[in-house]
This record gives sequence, C-alpha cells and structure tokens, in this order.
Amino acid sequence: STAVGQNKNRVVWVEGAYTSNAGYVAEGVAQATADTAAAVEKSRGMAKISAKIKVTNDMVEDYSYIASELRSEMLTYGMLFLDSEVYGGDGNDATQPNHIYGLKTQGTAFTAAKSGRVGVKGVVAPNLGDLADAMKLQARVIDAANPTKKAGVMRNRVYINPVNASILRTTKSTDGQYIIRNMADGTSWMAGMQVVETQAVGATEMLVLDTNAVKMYFKRNPEIKIGTEGTDFTQDLFTIVLFIRAQSVVKGDNKYGIIYCADTAAALTAITKTA
Repeated sequence: STAVGQNKNRVVWVEGAYTSNAGYVAEGVAQATADTAAAVEKSRGMAKISAKIKVTNDMVEDYSYIASELRSEMLTYGMLFLDSEVYGGDGNDATQPNHIYGLKTQGTAFTAAKSGRVGVKGVVAPNLGDLADAMKLQARVIDAANPTKKAGVMRNRVYINPVNASILRTTKSTDGQYIIRNMADGTSWMAGMQVVETQAVGATEMLVLDTNAVKMYFKRNPEIKIGTEGTDFTQDLFTIVLFIRAQSVVKGDNKYGIIYCADTAAALTAITKTA
C-alpha cells in the first residue's frame, strides 16, 4: 500500500499506450518506423469509511476494559468491510466516484475462448482447479484467439469462497492429487497460485490476479476517536468512531492481470473438451 501525501485528496497516475515497431535493419540503415506512445493523467478520489457506537459512561466505569474491546471489534469489522469492498466495491467514475473501486469491475472477465481452452483444446472433466489454470492462462496470453506481440502477466493469487476451498482440499483430480494442496508453512496452493479464502467471494465466483496489478492507497490509516456528540453530554454517553480513507487502483493494461469469473459452473462447461 502507498500513503497519499499532505495537501492531496486524490490518487493521481499516468496511463498510456505503447506501440512497438521493433524489427530488422540493415547495417548503417536507420529504423524507418519509430515506436509510438501516448499518455494521459488520471485521478481518483479517496473513499471514506466510517463506523460508530455509543457507550454509557457507567459501562466504562464499571467495566474498564469495555472501551478497548469495542475499539478492537470496530477496527476488525471496519477492515473486513474494506477487504470486501476491495474485492467487490461499486466504485465507478459515473455514479460512485468516492466508493472503493472493486477488483471485480477493474479486472477482466474470464472468457474460455480467450484462454484458448475450448473445443479440442478443452479439459476432460474439468474441476475448479482446471478453471483457475485456464483463468491464469488467459492473463498470460490475453487473448489466445487474437495473439499479439504484447505479453501478459503471471498471476500469484486465486481468491475463492471458503466453503469451495474446503471442498477442494478433500477432492482429488483425475491424476489422484488433491486440487488444493496444503503446504508445511500453512499456505494453500491451487493451479500454481496461493489460495486466498474470503467470504467476499460468492459461491459461484472465482478471481485470479497478479498482486502487482492492484495498488492500495491510504490517505488515513484506520483511526478511532472517542468523544461526544448531540445529546451525549446530557445522557452521560461516549461515542466511539472509526474512520478510514483509502482507494484501490488498477492501471491500464494491469486489468489483464486480474481475471474474474462470475459463474464457475458456466465456465466449467465452456472449457470442457469436445470432439
């Protein structure tokens, strides 16, 4: 993650397109066609997240630890909300420019044809591990049906629903290997990518990504304040408030490094081998 400096309330970055005309030249002859590039500056506002709870002064007096416990719970749930929004937030330039922009919408939708795993090149009796591999392949080739000189990226994480992950830990593929393998260091791996389990991912969803493709920005790290508001003073209350200011950005072609599948069942059908 990166901190946004003082006197700034937006994330600013440059996006561009580069066209290569690399090719052969004869000795003593200049390249006839130069490479071209175009760039544009873009920006995005910070999202502000908040939560609050009221406690009585009597409660704090009688149970001195309660304020600390409430702050801890508030921070935990606030960060869980941020985590879920980074995955599926509805931030967009048109209607929600100050919400978190989610990976689901900033990335690229999985298409079996773009992965190249269709028809006779499909998978016999595919499982979710095979689908993850096909999604990984799409990010690598970008579009197998329309190859270009531009190389894709290599993914290192696969996001999956915890229930699905539990099932895959006890399910073997046709080669007798467990689809998700647990390592000695406590990590889990599938299709050569580390597994991240989160309830933000729906039961029918899966997402693979290169962690370098997304960048998190924080204007204000999680901050908790305790004070009074409204009638708190006369009612002998305290208000505990949480604030977070953050935003996520996927720049330009980095969107090809994030592959999102909304319907795994349909995707499995699409990559099934046909005669």
